[in-house]
Amino acid sequence: MMSEALGPSSVPGNEWTKLSPPDLGAWDPSRRVAVILPYYEAQIELSRTLAGLAAQSYPSALFEVVVVDDGSDPPLVLDDPPVGLSISVISQDDRGFGLARARNTGAAAVDAEILIFLDSDMVPERTWLAAHARWHHTVSDALVVGFRRHVEFGSKTAEVIGSAVHDGRMEDVFSGEEVDEPEWINFHMARTKELSAGHHDGFRAITGGNLSVRAEFFSDVGRFDESFTRWGAEDTEFAYRAYVGGAMLIPERTALAWHQGRGATPDANEKSSLEIQREKIASLIADPSFRPESPPRSYLVPRMAVTIDGTGSSVARIVGSVDSLLSSRVVDLAVVVELEGPQTERVRERYRGEPRVAIAAEGAGKSSHSAAWARLDIPAGTVVAEGAIVYLLDALEEVGVVAVELPDGGRAVAMLTRAYRRAQRLVGEEEHEAAAGQLFGARTIAWQDAGLSAGRDWIPAPGLRGRLGDPDSRLGKVARYVAGARSPGDLLRIFRWMARRARRRVGG
Repeated sequence: MMSEALGPSSVPGNEWTKLSPPDLGAWDPSRRVAVILPYYEAQIELSRTLAGLAAQSYPSALFEVVVVDDGSDPPLVLDDPPVGLSISVISQDDRGFGLARARNTGAAAVDAEILIFLDSDMVPERTWLAAHARWHHTVSDALVVGFRRHVEFGSKTAEVIGSAVHDGRMEDVFSGEEVDEPEWINFHMARTKELSAGHHDGFRAITGGNLSVRAEFFSDVGRFDESFTRWGAEDTEFAYRAYVGGAMLIPERTALAWHQGRGATPDANEKSSLEIQREKIASLIADPSFRPESPPRSYLVPRMAVTIDGTGSSVARIVGSVDSLLSSRVVDLAVVVELEGPQTERVRERYRGEPRVAIAAEGAGKSSHSAAWARLDIPAGTVVAEGAIVYLLDALEEVGVVAVELPDGGRAVAMLTRAYRRAQRLVGEEEHEAAAGQLFGARTIAWQDAGLSAGRDWIPAPGLRGRLGDPDSRLGKVARYVAGARSPGDLLRIFRWMARRARRRVGG
């Protein structure tokens, strides 16, 4: 039977230290846990890991272990599993490096509320499972990362290791041995004050080999991406999606596991694989540090996703908004027009060759590009000056919500996607803006300063006032063409076109 439902985190930003989980050893767990171990041809290491899991302090009746064999030859057979440990083995065919797929396979095979992913060559300390699970007895949207130490296990048997875990003697077992820790993780933890300082890239410190999440949240943010079929980066990409999905990232120092083998830094083959993976995640992680500054280009996951409410608006007003966005200094964006009715096909055909523009039914735009870093919702007829997206993205470095009151009474709202998703879970769609502002901070900016306007009040750049005409008018068209110019040659062609139009009007 499922336990009482939990709500998402209601503390500001990623200030996980303001949550109040139960103390280790001073609570009664009630939620079922599945520990998922991806495995490939390392049976001695697996036997030690299972011995450590059999010695956990968490009630054995409340957790199970699923080993997912990623195409070992011969397939894994557990001849002598630890007594008292509920364990099953699932085999999947060999399609290359299948770590992401193995984690998903294990998650899909269980009915537990809490999922913990542990590499099969990592031996957990006695309170490891309880340290993870206590956070998931507190909030529904935690992504908890444990820590690891690397050491050579030599000939130590599973029996020796299991006994050491049960008695809390792992430190003694490796006394005098060289023990390593991943320095890059320690670096990210130090610079972000253990992920609590409000940095926007704390997800970089999340690793998949010692990680936990509630099953419902795991499914909601999309699980691991199974297109990752070589070593590295699949956990960073998942952590990014969880982060923009509103997750509370929590580092749990007492969720400690011992890695069997020193290797705290990537070897030559792993570094080579990472070079390829960096190219892959540049399209999937919309954080500037993962993308080159030039040349400007678009990606699968945009930095900014813009939704235009086109319901009841003329094609001209919709086009005015879309074209101004496509002329933005920021190319890394996507535009979704919410539109139904007879105008839909006309707009669709106009932008058929533009991959950054899509048409959606009314209300469906908010679910598009769910992994975008930020979102902007505007009414049709809003014209976006060339530098406005840059201005709004800069403002969202400081707060989670930026509202712009437009001169015609309309309203535009820019928001961090993670602020939107967290607030949406807390209070629902109708009240999400106020909740997002309370959790992540909010600002209201004048339309002249933001570079957003409506109809005849269009301005060329954030912070500059002016009237360049209705975007549906000839002057508005000229202004949009000029804003979209990318080179002196573009400007020259525009001026020649203007001259030809002028000659025709006077009969020349």
